[in-house]
Amino acid sequence: MDQEALYELKVVAGKDKGKVIPLEGSSITLGRSSGSFNASAGAIQFEEPSVARVHAILQWDDEERVYSFSNRSPISPLMANGTPAASGRLVPGLSLQMGQLVVKVVGREGSAPADSDPRLVSVVPLESGFLGEKPVEEKVRRPAWLLPQTPVAGAAVSSPQAAPQPPETGKKARKKKDAEETASPSEPAPKPKPEPKPEPKPKPEPEPVKAAVPPAFEAPMETKRMTGFIEVLKGMSKGRKFQVLGDTSIGRSPECGVSLPDSQVSRKHCSLVVEGDRFILVHESKTSTTKVGRNVVRSRHPLQDEEEITLADRVVLRWKKN
Repeated sequence: MDQEALYELKVVAGKDKGKVIPLEGSSITLGRSSGSFNASAGAIQFEEPSVARVHAILQWDDEERVYSFSNRSPISPLMANGTPAASGRLVPGLSLQMGQLVVKVVGREGSAPADSDPRLVSVVPLESGFLGEKPVEEKVRRPAWLLPQTPVAGAAVSSPQAAPQPPETGKKARKKKDAEETASPSEPAPKPKPEPKPEPKPKPEPEPVKAAVPPAFEAPMETKRMTGFIEVLKGMSKGRKFQVLGDTSIGRSPECGVSLPDSQVSRKHCSLVVEGDRFILVHESKTSTTKVGRNVVRSRHPLQDEEEITLADRVVLRWKKN
C-alpha cells in the first residue's frame, strides 16, 4: 500500500474545522494560506490566521512506513497531544495543534500499524529553541546545612565531668582534724632544688635561597567556541537560516541539525565538523552529490566564509562563519 492511502488529517478546531485532508506525497508542508484553503501533494495551506506560514513539515519514511513530523515555527511551537514537540512519528489518534488550529490524525480502514496507539508515539520535546540548541546541563549543589554532620578524625571528645564528692562528716572528719593539729610545726618544709639553667641553643644557619624554577608547561587557554550560520538560497526552505553550534549534520531527517524537506536530499547528506579554528564539510550520502562551488566533495572539504554548498544539484546553501 502507498503512503497516499494510509492517513488523513481531520480539522477539529479552528477556522478550517470539519475539513478532512488525505496525506499525499513524500514531503508535505503545513502552513497558512495567503487566501483560501488549499491542499496539494506537497503542501496543505489553512485559512486559520494563527497558523505560521510554514508551521510544520511531514516526511514519509519508506522503511518504517510512517510519516514523521517536525516543528518549523520559532514563535508558536507545534503541540503534540498537548505538549510542545520538536519532532515525532505521525500515528492515528495523535492530535497536532498549530496556533488555534487542531488536527487529528485518522488512519483509513485497515491501514493503521500495530503500534498506532497515540500514547506510544515517539515525540522529541521542544527544549531550548527552534534551532535545536541544547541547554548546558547544570549540577545542583546542596547547601552546607543540608549535609550530614560527621565527627572530624582526631578531634578530642569531651568526657562527662565527675560528680562532686559530699563533705566528710562524723568520726572520720574529727580524726582528720586532730591529725592536722598534732603535726609538728618545727619541721621546716624542704626547699626545692634550683632548676639548672638551659644552655642556649645555637642559631640555625639560614638556608640558601632557591632560584625560581619556571613551570614545565603553561596551561592552554580556553578554546573559543566555533559558530556559524547556514542560509538556504534555493530549495523548499529558501530564505531560512540555521545557527550552527559545533558539529552538525545536514539532511532530510528531522533529527538533523539542519533539516531540509527536499525529497532529493538524503536523510543524512553531509556533516559539519569542527577541527581547530575551522569547519570541515564531510560528504556522507551514497546516492546524491555534494558540491562546494563547482567542485564535487568526495570526502572532506575545509569551508571558507561565504562559500556555497549544493546538495543533489537542487538545494543551494551558503556558509557564513561568525
